[in-house]
Parts: sequence; structure tokens; C-alpha cells
Amino acid sequence: MSIAAFHFIGCSGRAGLLMKFILPISKEASDKLHHVTKRAPHWKATAIVNGHVTKLDMNDYKGRYVVLFFYAHNFSKVDASEINRLSDRIADFRTVHTEIVACSTDSHLSHLTWAKKSRGEGGVSGVKIPLIADPTHIIARDYGVYLPEKGHCLRAHFVIDRRGVLRHVAINDPLIGRGTDELLRIVKALQFSDQVEEPLVADWTPDP
Repeated sequence: MSIAAFHFIGCSGRAGLLMKFILPISKEASDKLHHVTKRAPHWKATAIVNGHVTKLDMNDYKGRYVVLFFYAHNFSKVDASEINRLSDRIADFRTVHTEIVACSTDSHLSHLTWAKKSRGEGGVSGVKIPLIADPTHIIARDYGVYLPEKGHCLRAHFVIDRRGVLRHVAINDPLIGRGTDELLRIVKALQFSDQVEEPLVADWTPDP
């Protein structure tokens, strides 16, 4: 399947008029959305980790599952809700040997400012997951989720297994936040399937 365009429905103006935006995706970007079962594109970037500026490399996570979590931009209500929710649930992911790394096209200085801002003010103070900076758009382009017309990424996430293989991709309209419970279920399903070496049926959930 070739993706020619994404359609977004949003509101504009005081009258709340519905507007339809057609954002074309290049063939190169479209092709990169089909890498499930292939090795995930390597990335390295400056990041904010526990309130400090540092360097992160995909190779730092060898032997663990990683969720590379793209979001549109800092200082947004939807983005803050997603990052804060993931931060609050990170222990659940780490229990199953999975790390979450969030990425946007904002600079690391923007990340740092956002990470110092309280939740009540729209920030992500105390965030427990890394925020990696992709101001050159290299990572977003490598994963096929950059929107040049908007200057930011689609709301997308990629599950990468302990071998560095891309196992799951999901992409949302930028206006719609994602479900943490479903993301955790997907990770657990992939790991269980690896363990038993069998496919899993629809709506599979782990035993309590």
C-alpha cells in the first residue's frame, strides 16, 4: 500500500469551521513506513534525561525493547498529556524490559524548558522518559513521519525489539492522543509471541 496523502480534520476560526488539510507524503517517506520486520533505522541525538542534557544512541538500548515515540511539538496540550501519561506509566513498561524514548523536532533547549515547566502550566515537569531532540528532522525523515509543510512530525510510535528489529508501527492524526494501555498490550503481545513462537489471536491480553 502506498500512502499518497494524510487527511486531517480540524477547527479554524471563532466559528469553528471545519477545514480539511491534505498533506502529501513523498514516495521516499511512504516507503519508510513499511519497515516492520526489518532492522529499525539507527538514531543518535541530544536528549533531556532526568532534567539534564546528554547524548543518547539507539545502541544504548541493545537487549531491551524500545518504543520510539514521535510527537508533534512541545508546549501542546495533547503532547503534554501523552508524555505525562507515559512518564507516569514507565514502571509498567520497564517491568517488561521496555524503554520509551520520546522524540520531536524541537531543540534540546526547548525540551529542557518544557521539562522545567509544571504540569499545571502545560509542562512535563519531572518527566521520567528521555526527550530526544531532532531539529534537523533526520530521525523523523528516516522513520517516514516528518511533515515538511508543518515543520513537525506525525503522532507516531515504533516498537523496536531487543534485536533492533522494527515490530510495530502506529500513526495518528496529530489532533488525536494515543492510548497507553493499548501500547503496553502490543509490547506484551510481541514479547509473548516471541516466547511461545506462535501467533496470537485478535484482542489477546496477558493473563492477570
